[in-house]
Amino acid sequence: MVSTFALVLSLIYPSKAQKLFKDGDKVCFLGNSITKHGGFHHYLALFYATRYPNQKIEIINSGIGGDKTEHVLARMHDDALIHQPNWVVLKLGMNDVAKLMYTDSAYARPTIDKERKEMMETYKQNYEKIVHNLLSSKAKLILQTPTIYDETVYLPHLKGVIGRNVGLKEAGKYVKDLAKQYNLPVVDYWQVMMDVTKRMQKIKPTASLVVGDRTHPTPQGHFVMAYQFLKTTKADPHVFSIKVKANRKRMRIVRSNAKIFDSFGNDNGVSFNVLEKSLPFPMPKGVSEVLDFVPFEKELNQELLMVKGLTKGIYTLKIDGISIANYTAAELATGVNIASIATTPQQQQAQKVLKLFEEYWELEAVIRYVRSTEINRLKPLGIESLQEVSSYIAKAKASEKDTTKKSYKELLDLQDNYVPAKMDWSKTLARMEKLHHLIYQANEPIPHRFEIVKKELAQE
Repeated sequence: MVSTFALVLSLIYPSKAQKLFKDGDKVCFLGNSITKHGGFHHYLALFYATRYPNQKIEIINSGIGGDKTEHVLARMHDDALIHQPNWVVLKLGMNDVAKLMYTDSAYARPTIDKERKEMMETYKQNYEKIVHNLLSSKAKLILQTPTIYDETVYLPHLKGVIGRNVGLKEAGKYVKDLAKQYNLPVVDYWQVMMDVTKRMQKIKPTASLVVGDRTHPTPQGHFVMAYQFLKTTKADPHVFSIKVKANRKRMRIVRSNAKIFDSFGNDNGVSFNVLEKSLPFPMPKGVSEVLDFVPFEKELNQELLMVKGLTKGIYTLKIDGISIANYTAAELATGVNIASIATTPQQQQAQKVLKLFEEYWELEAVIRYVRSTEINRLKPLGIESLQEVSSYIAKAKASEKDTTKKSYKELLDLQDNYVPAKMDWSKTLARMEKLHHLIYQANEPIPHRFEIVKKELAQE
């Protein structure tokens, strides 16, 4: 006998999580090459666009390779605050805690302890000046500790210097103390990266969250950073949560971050239409292996479907008529997370959002290359216009006879890369603006039909 559930109750339970950035916010990430490369804040932009699709934010990359605190002090107004950000997210220290202070020759110097102390004092003084200037701009501020220098990974081609990572830990402690002093949020990357690194290297000594220079994070390292940022700032873990409790008299649905309509159920399954308010997170390339070491799916990517009251058996989950997965009644009663299933229409929509972001990030890299070149190479020479650049290249090439020198190759870089990129500057910015608009069109959730049907019936 088949019983139809005559009464459907749909209830909402609120999420305790809060989104940090709001609709219209400009969020400027300010730092060195780790910020310039962008992986961690790229993943944050992707998370926000899929988790909060109706909250359109703009993330601005203001990272420059090699920067110390003194460099950021000099450029922060023209390269960061010029964008009038609502938020500035600051990360510095890797270059201030200089590698040369921890080499074998450095340890041999009798004055090295004094040198390192002075190095750290300079970092602290400059860092607090940056914080003071940023707060004076009225932008909200988030501090971040430096990341790790991996001294322990086995790299036959590159001997690690001993002590630099401890120096970075000290720098991170100062950042956390300063955050407490100014009542600012702070994200600690150093500790979580050390914890994950130890677990990884216990299994595989050559595993690391940084690349072969022991310094710059891999995509996995950037993903761990993004995970830590989201956890620290209490991002919402749920794409949606739908809990169905069925019996012969009624079907009760408790939902979060979704609207339910046209619900139906009987002893052989349930069905309903869902309009989710978010999309699942689309996993970027090169990060999946680190999911064994950080519980991202469990803590930040829950598209939870729970159905209790079904008779024993195997059930097929269909979305929009497409068979997605098979589950036992017991598994459905416990709850299943469908966020990472590649064949769901929601995940496929999210992948389209990721593809648009990937083009955006490629153009962002061009913009940061141009700005880095202007700030580090052209501004010290007093060169401002393209005409001045072309004249400088012509004169320098004429006087430089040795084409193998680094200086000559830098001229070629200006000629072959900077000049074309600068000529296309307006076009690149316009395309980025268009892509940003397209991202916030592609990320808009649409209704889907969910069916959970006993497998033998689903095959009929």
